Amino acid sequence: MSVNLIETIENLGIPEVPEERERFKIESKDQAAWALRKMSRIKAEIEENNRVAQAEIDLIVSWRDEENEKLERSISFFESLLHEFFLQLRESDPKLKTMKLPHGTLKMRAQQPQYEYDEDVLLPWAKENLPEAVVTKESVAKNPVKKHIQETGETVPGVTIIERPEKFSVEVV
Repeated sequence: MSVNLIETIENLGIPEVPEERERFKIESKDQAAWALRKMSRIKAEIEENNRVAQAEIDLIVSWRDEENEKLERSISFFESLLHEFFLQLRESDPKLKTMKLPHGTLKMRAQQPQYEYDEDVLLPWAKENLPEAVVTKESVAKNPVKKHIQETGETVPGVTIIERPEKFSVEVV
């Protein structure tokens, strides 16, 4: 009966339970060197995958940008025609601000003026004529504080030191 059961299981394609194998361990410099070579090849493959993918992405982005530029020019063309049309309508009705249509709305709105500032010219004037407009930002330079704590061992209010464990890293060439 047990032979038939094993044959049935094999015929169903159910995989046998694999034997427990001992996990691989690196036990010598040669094995460590082999692992580093293996990692180096894997990283090179990752870099190649990234390079190939980026080349494809660049190609697609370039295509998209070219196609969208053509479409944006079409939008601008139609916007200029609609603007011209709206201005003609406003000649007969200067109070016209909005025109609703089935597929959109044409609007004409007044805008606030835009201010552009030249800080190099404005700052000296503001210091002399409008000091309340001058902003001084204070902050603490962190390196001198860190150096002070390291040299004196003093506990400084507002500074919390968090000890961290050693960090292991692998550099593959």
